Amino acid sequence: MRYRRPKYFKEKLESFEDTYLVKQPEQWKGKWRTKFQDCKDIFLEIGVGKGQFLYELSKRNPKSAYIGMEKLDALLIQSCQRAERESLKNICFMGKNASCLEEYFEENELDGIYLNFSDPWKKSKQAKRRLTHGLMLEKYEKVCRNGAILEFKTDNEELFEFSLGCLKESQYEIVFLTYDLHQEESCEDNIVTEYERNFLNLGKKICKVKCILKKNANL
Repeated sequence: MRYRRPKYFKEKLESFEDTYLVKQPEQWKGKWRTKFQDCKDIFLEIGVGKGQFLYELSKRNPKSAYIGMEKLDALLIQSCQRAERESLKNICFMGKNASCLEEYFEENELDGIYLNFSDPWKKSKQAKRRLTHGLMLEKYEKVCRNGAILEFKTDNEELFEFSLGCLKESQYEIVFLTYDLHQEESCEDNIVTEYERNFLNLGKKICKVKCILKKNANL
């Protein structure tokens, strides 16, 4: 479904440029820790959407910093509004594409990446656009430190199988894997987003994999 931008979305986004919206993230490359001086680690969510997942994480972990990346920048209005209501100091957003990740982050700068219900790009010729494709995993490996986490959730089992195959060829080590997250005891700490709730209401199972980056492990 095509997303329709709300009226005056540019003006609304601009109102957050001095607080929660990072207009030129390339200027912070290698310096994100100076932006979040009170935080011990920095995590990125790619495809943050309306920001519910990252918003909840930032409230639970005030000593960690969270950056949300979303190519559909109009979606970030709700993300910024949520953060502003709670006066959160450990979160920000950027309206950018993950294909340019290395332009915004230095090597080893991130402590982890979250991917939640990413576009499956179902056609085989579109596979390289998937956020769990090997080419994207290489980008994550570069901007994340050794030992960083990667978490991926989806309702699409075909995409999940594809992702597992790519992960096994990467420098990531799988430490948790399930095809039915909500039957796991560890699900108690799971943050259920709007997307996830909709899928559950349709009777779909949620797949999840958690990995740890082990640089040079497969060399």
